[in-house]
Amino acid sequence: MNVHSAIYHRGVWYIAIGVLAACNGDSSPPAVVDAFPADAECLTFSATPRLMLPGEWQLLGVTSDNQLVAKEGFEGQGFTAARIATVSLCEGTVTMVGEAQIVGVDGPVVSMWTGLDLEGASGALSVWTSAFGGVRIDPPTGETMAFYGTAGAAGVDGAEIELATFGAHVGANLWLASTATGRFTQLVRGVDWPNEIPQTEFLPSGVVLFTYRRFPGPPVLAAEFRGVVTEVSQIGSYFAVDATGKRGMLISSSPWAARPFSIDAEGTITVLPALESGVEYTGISDDGRTIVDLTRSPGMADLHFARWPGGAATALTTTGDAAGWHATPDGAHVVYSRKFNRDTYHSDLYLVATNTPEAPQLLVADQSIWFGGFSRDGRLALYFARDRPFGDFDGAELRAVPVVGGTPLLLAWNGSVVYGAARPGQLVFNENHTASNSADARADILAVTVTDTGLAAPPALIATQAEAQFFVSHDGSLVGFSSQTGAIDKGIYIAAVP
Repeated sequence: MNVHSAIYHRGVWYIAIGVLAACNGDSSPPAVVDAFPADAECLTFSATPRLMLPGEWQLLGVTSDNQLVAKEGFEGQGFTAARIATVSLCEGTVTMVGEAQIVGVDGPVVSMWTGLDLEGASGALSVWTSAFGGVRIDPPTGETMAFYGTAGAAGVDGAEIELATFGAHVGANLWLASTATGRFTQLVRGVDWPNEIPQTEFLPSGVVLFTYRRFPGPPVLAAEFRGVVTEVSQIGSYFAVDATGKRGMLISSSPWAARPFSIDAEGTITVLPALESGVEYTGISDDGRTIVDLTRSPGMADLHFARWPGGAATALTTTGDAAGWHATPDGAHVVYSRKFNRDTYHSDLYLVATNTPEAPQLLVADQSIWFGGFSRDGRLALYFARDRPFGDFDGAELRAVPVVGGTPLLLAWNGSVVYGAARPGQLVFNENHTASNSADARADILAVTVTDTGLAAPPALIATQAEAQFFVSHDGSLVGFSSQTGAIDKGIYIAAVP
């Protein structure tokens, strides 16, 4: 699922961190899985890291069914093909799934592209899922595969991906392809691609929501359910759904209004009256109860919120310089920024309760901000801050602050990644980040539990100078990382979060 609030606008926050933050739906995390499969025989891991896959392997992501995805070697993606492996965070099994130049991880799907030229022109696509194994996706007769960051999720009959192809006509075609059979289901023909990359959501009900645009027509929000595609609304540029996939928000292009919509079990979508006009971005909390909008008029931008399904909107900001925001899963608290400086890339950062919008807490006055999301229980807001822009490979100070208010707590002087872990207030993060480029980034990995009054105990060390990018299982109990330079052997490791 995409994260259900916009946290990036006009360059204020740049990068998605962990499973808790994303950038307007551009790089969303997999849908959260709260437990391992009931029929799986999971290994028992301890806080001492266990080597699962020896050698030089770079971690690329984790699927929604807890498969770590790794690429052999540390050459950047897009150059030469390399072996791709998965490591189960449950059984610990290692599977060699293929070779690829470019690898994508989305939902339960690992997509692997080969045969790409220097411009990233069309190549060959194979996908792998733990449920169905590997399958090559061949385009329909007369169509050419378009290189495209596929969106994948578990559908009613198994996993599906969305992809684009070119034919003899103007524009591109959008399809769904089964990861079990490779069979195609057409969504729409003749879209203006890649000028308008579609936004896509695979909902728990089996409905696929997606946007498209036929030049010179307006953008359209459509839904696919059991092979039937229905146009829902002509929209501007964005939609958002809650964690259940039953409630959402869209922006209609006339007059750029935020409109709630609901989705029933049969895939029927009902668009409700507009909440307010002049909306540039809209979002909805995970529980579907709180709506947050960024409204814009000449020279002004402010945040508003309302309770589902609408009614009178309340201003969170009134200064006309709002930028980005992120809401807690229950929508009770919002972190937002203002005063973005294009020269220094600095902004401020505020925390506010939506029931008392008149009393925000200033967290950062004038620094570069990198928002890290919230702890898994929603009690802590997490953020990175430093004086210089986030354009290089260094880390930043990581702080945590209770959403109910309080003094921000310094967790790391030089960190770059943070995740919420299994227990209340528990976090996994890195520290002592060192790098000369993205492939050489190293950091210590630690775990800590934060209470309302401070640290429950000093941070526990998991790994020393491992690869800076690491991942946790979706229940937050395990951490997977790659070690290449430390005192332990090279390879992919799994450890229990202490």
